[in-house]
Amino acid sequence: MNLVEFALAWISPPPGPIRFVGAQASRESLLARGYEISDRPPLAAVVAESLPPSVGEVEEFVDDVASALVARGVFVLEGLAWDRLEGPTAEWFYAQKRLLAAAGRLEPAPGSLQEFLTSWRTAHVGQFRLAELRAALARRFEERELIMTVGLYRLLGGPASRALEQTLVETEMIRPLGFLYAGVRR
Repeated sequence: MNLVEFALAWISPPPGPIRFVGAQASRESLLARGYEISDRPPLAAVVAESLPPSVGEVEEFVDDVASALVARGVFVLEGLAWDRLEGPTAEWFYAQKRLLAAAGRLEPAPGSLQEFLTSWRTAHVGQFRLAELRAALARRFEERELIMTVGLYRLLGGPASRALEQTLVETEMIRPLGFLYAGVRR
């Protein structure tokens, strides 16, 4: 399930208005379905494909979203739980990065899994962990659904990576790190 499909299950029928934060393709998909995309409150819903990187910015973003929504307005979010990368999932992701780097499709990966994990954690210092995000959201929203899904494929670049990751998640060989969240403003 992608963000737009998930959002359609939670947001009111068109026209909206809704705020959209994310990729042009998803925006165009919502527009094609008759939604009015706007940044001017009051909004019926906010749909976001990404969040600001730091914890402080996330808190501010969540407050901004809540204040822009009508009472009982819906917030739909897609993200990556970077802090869940470990074990077989980390091994698979690291191996994929090395293969793609060898093929010239990604920049070279660190020389070992441990070096990779150290650089991964360093790159995410100060960014929210999934539990912190859920706590920030819970202050302003009633969580209605949280689905863990694929998400690493976006960092690997391509539909083939998504299909492979989906298969491995479905067979429980790796953990899903992507998530889809729906909440209603308190």
